[in-house]
Amino acid sequence: MLKLNVNEKRTLKFEVQVGGIDYKQLSGSLKFMIDSIEYGFPAVFKPNLITVEIPPLKEVVLKDLREGETLKAKLEANGNGYYMEPWSGDFLVEAPVEVKATLKDVEESVAKPTLEVVSPEEIVETKKEVISEDVEKDIKTESMKVVNNRMKEMGSIVDDCLKRRKTKKVVSESKKGKTKTTPEKPKEVTEKDIYGLMESVGIKKKSTQHSVLERAKALSDSLDSTYDNVSRMVGLKPLDEEETLRRLQKVSK
Repeated sequence: MLKLNVNEKRTLKFEVQVGGIDYKQLSGSLKFMIDSIEYGFPAVFKPNLITVEIPPLKEVVLKDLREGETLKAKLEANGNGYYMEPWSGDFLVEAPVEVKATLKDVEESVAKPTLEVVSPEEIVETKKEVISEDVEKDIKTESMKVVNNRMKEMGSIVDDCLKRRKTKKVVSESKKGKTKTTPEKPKEVTEKDIYGLMESVGIKKKSTQHSVLERAKALSDSLDSTYDNVSRMVGLKPLDEEETLRRLQKVSK
């Protein structure tokens, strides 16, 4: 006697010998008779094999099946106008007790989270202010570095010029003991006038003259202002506050 657990799915396989008909022409089912109700489950026919899938009976049978109960079943087949019953037998019911537990939602006294929404306009404005302050700070820092480096370079050149002026006396070409005066600034300044200005204060070396001129041009926008910057660099003209601010703005750009 076959045992059948009504809580589980069961697959039955029957070995058969088919004669006088092609298995492809056959169809049928495994049928149970329970309380005068017939329950059938389709059979799959293959060469020399019939397979039946039996679902858990407690899910399809109306009656509550009890442990040790006997069920009668038979395998039916039809094909080409013929009816056949290749197998019949009894099943012994197994109905083990099952206990299923489902976790019920438990309410816990947990503080609800709070969320403060900030409008998009406020977020954008805050970001703009932070970025603006950072960029401005970086620009000021880099500008001061550039200005300090430029002033150090200019200071070394001016110091060299002052040392030369202390060690040399400017005399007239006739060497009659008359001091040579600083040339007046011409109305239309040329590079020749600027070189003459540097020679008048004792800067004779061409490489030094060229270096002073290039640095003065970097801080100027015309030959006229270049002449004034050279004068300041060699100590002939003081650097006023307005000129200092103009240079700082030009360097920062």
